[in-house]
Amino acid sequence: MDVSKLLRKSIIDYAVNLLVDKQIECNGTIPSCFYSNVLDSLATHQIVIQRNALQQRVNRERAKRSSAKRSTTLTPNPIAPTAQVVFTQTSTPSTASTLTAISYIRGSASAATSNDNAFPTATANDISPSPTSNNGTTRKKGGRPKGTGAVQRKEDNDRYKKCLNEITKAYVAELAINKVLNTSKIGILRKIIAEKKTEFNITKDISENTIQSRAKRHMKDPATHKLESNHPGITSPLAVVELAVLESILQRQKSRQPMTKTEVIKMMNDAIKGTCHEDEFRRVKSERVADALDVDVVER
Repeated sequence: MDVSKLLRKSIIDYAVNLLVDKQIECNGTIPSCFYSNVLDSLATHQIVIQRNALQQRVNRERAKRSSAKRSTTLTPNPIAPTAQVVFTQTSTPSTASTLTAISYIRGSASAATSNDNAFPTATANDISPSPTSNNGTTRKKGGRPKGTGAVQRKEDNDRYKKCLNEITKAYVAELAINKVLNTSKIGILRKIIAEKKTEFNITKDISENTIQSRAKRHMKDPATHKLESNHPGITSPLAVVELAVLESILQRQKSRQPMTKTEVIKMMNDAIKGTCHEDEFRRVKSERVADALDVDVVER
């Protein structure tokens, strides 16, 4: 090869490498003035090259470097080990041929020497994942403990109310039998409470005074005070209409037309006007408010 051509190629390669290093340093962007300075320097050595041709050489050299870097990077093993296995050596060997035994910290393995072709391998029974964390303490699962959610709490409350109702029924029936036979049993209520708590799997304390008060009120006025206490207070006379009004409110909300409190009250008044629900509502309200007939059907 001609010496002048070899010298020309060496100078151009040096310039290209210089531009690639500058491109890496500038995060992929080379200042325009830097290209101009390199082209001027090449022109002083009587090397004329177009700017586009020099940029193509720079791009090819950058691609070669990236490909070489990827090929030399070690690919990690996608399958992670199930547990860490530590090998210990029973004696201090002077050479590799005097290795006498190898054993596992967990599991067992046969001895292997330099003359053996097989190396002791661990089986699935020899290796087990450690239940401890890095600091040696037992790992704790996060999140809410089981049985403490809203659904579980509702089920527990319903079961507790049902247990109270069953205890009250059993106690009233026992009092009626004692009244007919003119007898009394000591500790009968305590026994009933213990049996029903076991039956319904209740852990809360149930006061005997609560059951006795319920039974006393029921025996005094059975029509007013029922044995089963499902909810406090009376049932709303507009319970059926409230469901329809609530459905309308939700539909308006989905349509991005939320209703104000005044609009809801007006809707309820229009819904019950001239119906039997209006008469029932007025009757209930007249029992609680003296001047109920002088106001609107539904107030704020």
